[in-house]
Amino acid sequence: MGASSAYPLTYQWTQNGTNLAQATTTSLSFPGVQTNLNGYSYQCVVSNVYGVVTSTPASLTVTFVAVRPSITNQPAYLTNYAGATQILGPISPAAPSRSPTSGIRARQRLWTTA
Repeated sequence: MGASSAYPLTYQWTQNGTNLAQATTTSLSFPGVQTNLNGYSYQCVVSNVYGVVTSTPASLTVTFVAVRPSITNQPAYLTNYAGATQILGPISPAAPSRSPTSGIRARQRLWTTA
């Protein structure tokens, strides 16, 4: 959205004609946009001390794209002592363990097959 004036401007975005709370900047952001917003109409109302102008409506099109999951790190074969805690899950190899059972890891014997 672009507007210009020799005087300070204020902005108010609307959704289907209704003012959006806290949408008062030059752009409107949709973090994590969902398909329920498909087809909604958005306009920006720009004003200064001398008047008000409204942008042409912009219709939002949201398309659902099904993306199946992928496995980036396969689990390894693990051996553990009886009574110890073993955790399998999406732990990044670069990230240090923050598990409350991380002290047990010193007693674990882990084998990874190539």
